Amino acid sequence: MAQSNTPDMSTTDLSAGCSAANVSGEFALQTRQPLAERLSQPEPLTSTLVTPKDRARFTDGVSAVREASSGLVAAGDGDDQPGCVHEHPCGKLDQFPERSFDPAPRSGPVRYDCQRPCRCADPLPGVSALRTEAMSPARLEGYLRDALSRHALDVHYQPQYDLAEGEVCGVEALSRWVHTNGEIITPSVFIPMAERVGLIQELGTWVLNNACETVASWEASASRLPNLAVNVSVLQIDVEFSRTIRAALERSGLPPEQLELEITESALITNAEQTIKCLEEWTELGVHIALDDFGTGYSSLSYLARLPVKRLKLDRSLVHMMTRDRRSACIMHSIVRLGAELGIEVCAEGVETEKQLEMLMALGCPCVQGYLLARPMPAVQARVALNMTLEERRSLLLGHTAASNDR
Repeated sequence: MAQSNTPDMSTTDLSAGCSAANVSGEFALQTRQPLAERLSQPEPLTSTLVTPKDRARFTDGVSAVREASSGLVAAGDGDDQPGCVHEHPCGKLDQFPERSFDPAPRSGPVRYDCQRPCRCADPLPGVSALRTEAMSPARLEGYLRDALSRHALDVHYQPQYDLAEGEVCGVEALSRWVHTNGEIITPSVFIPMAERVGLIQELGTWVLNNACETVASWEASASRLPNLAVNVSVLQIDVEFSRTIRAALERSGLPPEQLELEITESALITNAEQTIKCLEEWTELGVHIALDDFGTGYSSLSYLARLPVKRLKLDRSLVHMMTRDRRSACIMHSIVRLGAELGIEVCAEGVETEKQLEMLMALGCPCVQGYLLARPMPAVQARVALNMTLEERRSLLLGHTAASNDR
């Protein structure tokens, strides 16, 4: 069973008695041969099935790199598993691609995964989600590859405010993509796609280099250089990224202590030991680490004692709930106090109302970020915002709101 966005694939003669079908955009081969015996060493078979003849192909002027995944399912005896494909070639074939392709689509350019045994009569929760995930839109992927090769994406910056000083203390770099036809493609679409098709390292490196060079260039015009926060995908957390960080700092001249790399709690769940080792290497370069979306994940608080974390970024869901729910407000207050006791800074994300801002001030939260004060903006506008105090920014926004209400 092989999955691909293009049909021109190499073929192999598995023998007579095979059945073939296109199932939910996936090409499935089914044979009565005892393939289960070959599952212990599946690489030769799967590599033959999924090796494209030519990886690059142009469609409507867009370069599409063809990749494929394969999955093998070993069915048991028909007598033991009524309705399985071993005895009924047309019976449950449509259930197998989703099961055999988890987690093959995430593994690399030539990817395979084996599942045994398979009980095809079992319910398959989440089949629709798996099918959607496995079928990435090839055209959008081609556009993304083209945009990256031409450096056609952009980086916007959202200011962060120190509540005690009333000034901008940092900016978060956020990638933005406007297609050539003017359509805005949101990060919630293209970042997961980049992770899925193996482009996240290239995208992440480009954002890091671009942001470091931009913020370093502000030194002459800003009263003080802000910290720069850059998001790091869990797929970027490896030894190679340490070299990427070092190169970005050397090329841009940005002081290492001004760079803050944000990871999510999911990185700890995926591979805690490797993550901790990489974070320690990054901090040896002089950069700081922030734990993003804190308060919504499942990692243990004990990790805070082991991680070289300088800042906790409170998830926007906590910020939104604290004004409506007393328990959420208590949790927020406890996290702020915990950060102070551990010597870890706390920044609240997603601040959108005056009530939220006032409550965070009362709780002693040291830093805030959100649409109430500033939306992500192009570099030119962000540089101007650096020299505006918190009160000036609030007055400006309140003035715009009043003017809009008068119209």
